[in-house]
Amino acid sequence: MTLDSIFSENEGKSVQLKYEDKCHLVALTQQAHHGKFSDAKDNLPPLGTLDVVGRDRRNAWASLADMEKPAAMLGFVNRVGELMPHLKPFMEAQCKEEQQREETLEKEKIDAAEAAKREAEAAEAEKLVEAERLRQEEQRRQIQVSVFNIFVSRRQ
Repeated sequence: MTLDSIFSENEGKSVQLKYEDKCHLVALTQQAHHGKFSDAKDNLPPLGTLDVVGRDRRNAWASLADMEKPAAMLGFVNRVGELMPHLKPFMEAQCKEEQQREETLEKEKIDAAEAAKREAEAAEAEKLVEAERLRQEEQRRQIQVSVFNIFVSRRQ
């Protein structure tokens, strides 16, 4: 369950936000998803003449100016926490879950790097063993050739 779905399900019930707060949250969401309004405005469909809500939302988005995406995400979470304190436990649980996911990914990366290192070491050791085997085989051949030459020279 996401924060958006909780908000949508509870809007008008346990969540009653002012119009300005809704516009600000929408602006933060747009900033987080699409980046700066000035960069995205050329790709947006034109607003209708009577689209007051759309105009207000775009004005709120434009007012965020050069806010970076991560800052917009953090601003959204902080603002939701201020406006809807009953959602803080859910948001904290989501943060913990995300941290655990990141820790697991980091651990998997470390484990994969260690496994690759072990495989490389094993391959190197195998090459050394093979080189030693080939060296010993060459020595055996040289001994056999020497013994054969001695035997041939004695027969003559």
